[in-house]
Formats: sequence, C-alpha cells, structure tokens
Amino acid sequence: MKKVLTIIFLLFILLFFVGCNAPTYKVNISMLYPIESKFLYYEDDLIKVSFGVVNKGIYCILENKSVYELKIYWNKALFTYPSGKSISLICINEKDFPSFGGYLGSEPKYFTESTILPFYKMSVYLVPSDMLRKNRSTYDHSIYYTLEGDIYSKFEPGEKHVSLKIPIYYGNRNNLIKIYSFVFRIAVTLEK
Repeated sequence: MKKVLTIIFLLFILLFFVGCNAPTYKVNISMLYPIESKFLYYEDDLIKVSFGVVNKGIYCILENKSVYELKIYWNKALFTYPSGKSISLICINEKDFPSFGGYLGSEPKYFTESTILPFYKMSVYLVPSDMLRKNRSTYDHSIYYTLEGDIYSKFEPGEKHVSLKIPIYYGNRNNLIKIYSFVFRIAVTLEK
C-alpha cells in the first residue's frame, strides 16, 4: 500500500511540474530614431554604428568615417530607461565583458573616454552605470564588482522605449561635434 501511495504521490508531483511550464518571452528590438529600422544600424558622413542588445548591455560597433580623430567621453553619454530615468554609461572593452553571471573582478576594466582614429572602428559593450555593483566577499572580505540586473527593466508583455545619447567630440571636451540620439523599441510578447 505504501508503494502505491508513493507512486501516486510522485505521479502527482510530476504532473504538477509538467503542467506548470514557465512562460517564455519573445523580445523584438528595433530602432525608431534617427531612422526607423529593424536593423540596429545607422550611418552618416561622420560615423557608422551598429548595435546588438544582450541582457547586461548593448554591444556597439562604432566606426569613424572622418579624417579627424574622434573622442567620446562616456560619462557624458546617457542611457534612458523606459521609466524616463537617465543614467550615465559605462563602456567596457568586448574582451573584458563578462560572458556569464556579470562578474567583473576586483578592478573592473571600463573606460571613461575613447578615441577613435580616422577610418578605424571600435567594438564595446555599453552598460548603464547603475548596474555596476561593488560587493565584498564573505570568504576573504575582498572587494569585487558585478553587473546586476538587465537593461530590459521588467519582462512584461508590451512595448517599451529606451534611448542612448552619445556625444562625439573632435579632440577635447570643448569641441563637441554632435550628440547622437538613438531610440529603440523593445516589444515583449508572451509565448505559450
């Protein structure tokens, strides 16, 4: 009798978990501004830029099309959440970006400024600065940094808009050329 009750109980548990599938979400991202495009790409006479979005940041390839050296001061660049809250960006070299878990180590390698030589390109990850967290190890009390959260806010079905503002300079901070604004639509749908 105990064996039969155990089997029934295990079947009940199995049916419960099989019937309780976690919802899956489909995320579609497109550019709304400066051009409307499902390809996250923009080009003018000065720059060529393409974006890719991952949960911890925005992958960006930025190419200088001019004959001048261009500068970006990343603490002047802004990310705007769907709520309207704007925050400065951290720029992380693609080889230093955490591939899993957001661990950045004891000395996170991010830049406050970048120089792009004429006809060169750079590949980086852009992360809202409020995602950088300073932590203390419980084992040896050392300090380490992680990226916490994601740029999607909450995964609720619907449409949200986020934006980036990236100021481009010739040389120093006094020679602002243009502030590039990019607005993205993030459409989240629930799939069953």
